[in-house]
Amino acid sequence: MSRAIEKADEQNKPLLNKMLQLLTSWDGRSVIDVVKDEQFQAGHTIFQEWLPRAIAMTFNDEFAEIEEFKLVRSGLFNLFLRCIDGPTSPLPVSRNYFDDINTGEIETAEEIFLKSLQETAAALKEKFQSEDPAVWQATRSKIVDKHNMFGKVAEMWDNNIGTYIQIIELRPDGAVGYSRWPLGQSGYISPGADNKPVFDPHFFDMLPHYKNYTYQKMGMD
Repeated sequence: MSRAIEKADEQNKPLLNKMLQLLTSWDGRSVIDVVKDEQFQAGHTIFQEWLPRAIAMTFNDEFAEIEEFKLVRSGLFNLFLRCIDGPTSPLPVSRNYFDDINTGEIETAEEIFLKSLQETAAALKEKFQSEDPAVWQATRSKIVDKHNMFGKVAEMWDNNIGTYIQIIELRPDGAVGYSRWPLGQSGYISPGADNKPVFDPHFFDMLPHYKNYTYQKMGMD
């Protein structure tokens, strides 16, 4: 990024350098307090806006209509890192993916980085109506659980953690596993006074753990 920004014109270079400073000092976490923060860190916002653009510019000419670039899957990201490493990669790539095969010129990594950073800057300036990258803190979204009859019953921060529950019991006669997708009998809801819902005592057992990013204590803890 630093080498790419050096090639920017003098009008755009100050903003791009501010973005670079934020990314350099960013600790890599999306938020500082995962339970309480309502906004992402600016570094996270910039990186999440930039990475899909950079990867799309790198691979779109080779993988058009094969890959979906809105979400960056790990395999494509790993390939991107190998492209950046170049010949020093433990598994070098077979071609210069930064070069656009549809043009007669040979594009470089610095050109891809600069163009994607400039597009990122333009998009975030427009979105936040500010040229100060420090305020580019996107709002975190929430997962809202709704019941067809009772409306909203719970909410938590949206995230990319799994919701699959599996319990393994190490019994004297061998290990026994249980997998749970639905609530099962714990999902029972009965009508109460004034037709207000009465939830099973265990209906919301796991919700505090999801909201607070904690684990259910087990007997062997």
